[in-house]
Order: sequence, then C-alpha cells, then structure tokens
Amino acid sequence: AIRVNEDHRPRTSVYQVSLDPPILLAMAAHSQNLRVMKLRGHHALLTDAGYEAIARSCTKLEEIDIILSESVSELSVRSVLIGCRALRQLLIFFTSFKGASQSQQCLTDAAFQGEQPWGRHLERLCIAGSHITDVALTAIAENCTRLKLIDMTGCEGITQVGISRLVQGCRRLRAVHVRNCKQLLSPEEDDSPDDDEISDDENSYESYKYDSDGMDD
Repeated sequence: AIRVNEDHRPRTSVYQVSLDPPILLAMAAHSQNLRVMKLRGHHALLTDAGYEAIARSCTKLEEIDIILSESVSELSVRSVLIGCRALRQLLIFFTSFKGASQSQQCLTDAAFQGEQPWGRHLERLCIAGSHITDVALTAIAENCTRLKLIDMTGCEGITQVGISRLVQGCRRLRAVHVRNCKQLLSPEEDDSPDDDEISDDENSYESYKYDSDGMDD
C-alpha cells in the first residue's frame, strides 16, 4: 500500500497502486495535486530519476519520505527541496546495500548547498544518521526560517557553532534532536539522558521517536 493524498481526497485515505519500476514517473505524470507521499518498504523500486520527476511535476507536495539506497542518492533530496516549494515535512531514511561506499549510503552537505532558494515552508526535517557538517546547518538556518523540529541524531560532523547558527536562523524551533552527536557533548555530559534534546518547555516533543511516524501527526 502506498499513501497517496491529493487535495480533493481525505488526508487519511490509503490507495493501492501498481508497484512497477517506473512508479514515481507514473505518479509524477498523473498526480500533479499530490500532497503526501510515503513509500517506505518499497525502496528497491525507487530511483533518482523518479524523485526528480516528482520534484518537477508535484509542486504542491507537502510531505515526503526519501529513502536513500543503491538507486537513490542525495541528488533526490536536492531535487525535492528545490522543486517542491510547498514542502512542510521531509523525512530521510537509509538502507544498507552490498558494496555500498559510505558516501553512497549517507547524506552530505552537498544536498543543502546551492544558490536556488528552498525550504521556505519546511517545518519538520529528519536527517538523522547523515554526514552533514555545520555547512549544512548554516544553509538550513538561512533557508528554513519556519522550521519547528529537526532530528540530527547520530550526525557526528556537527558542532556547537552549527547549532548556534541553526537556532539563530530558525526562530520557530521547538525541538532539536542531537543524540549521539559526539562533537556536541563533552565526555562528562555524554552519559546524561537530558542532553540529547533541546526543546521548548511548552511545546516538548519528548515522545518523538525517529522512524516511528512521530513526525506524521
């Protein structure tokens, strides 16, 4: 099952569609009013070309999951960020595949760099496990001024400098997840359960779990 939501359909509807290899190309050609696209569990059928087609045609898209794999690289992330100007939620997941290099499996600063504007409406972003650095955080701070929640769990390349830039640029932030970000915590702080999340007391996201649909509500 693939969750496909268009503006004239209930957001909770689930539709059964054929999972032929060109599925994203077909959706791009016939679902220009697509608002929500979640394709978890079908990563073998997804490609960079398909995501690029979605980015070109489905400009009203508000929520999407991108699953990086052998056939889907960070180029798909860049295409969607630039093409889908109404995007409010972006969740990025990773799959391991035989013979993959570290760069193939992960997300880097390159996905967030460039002169074209993007992310003006983005509110929720999950890039946990990626290889980003403060360069990407600076780009996010400059582009995503409406951001409310970001999950950077396991992003070992970010530092306090990048976090400061993020907080200064994204004034609406309510939760920042930074578990296992080694450069942010001293050895003494690393064992503290309270240091892995920065959140607004009034709008805490304590129940949020990565890869648990916690950002879908």
